[in-house]
Amino acid sequence: MLKDERGFRAAIMYDKNEALAAYKKRTYDARPLNDHRFDHYLMLI
Repeated sequence: MLKDERGFRAAIMYDKNEALAAYKKRTYDARPLNDHRFDHYLMLI
């Protein structure tokens, strides 16, 4: 059991951060990476 509000808030933030880290680990980002070589190639065309 939590003794005070500060401990309660800390527990909530810890749980939130753990949940966000797990979510980011499971998701796939389909956006293209910023690759300076590709940008250079487009300038040559």
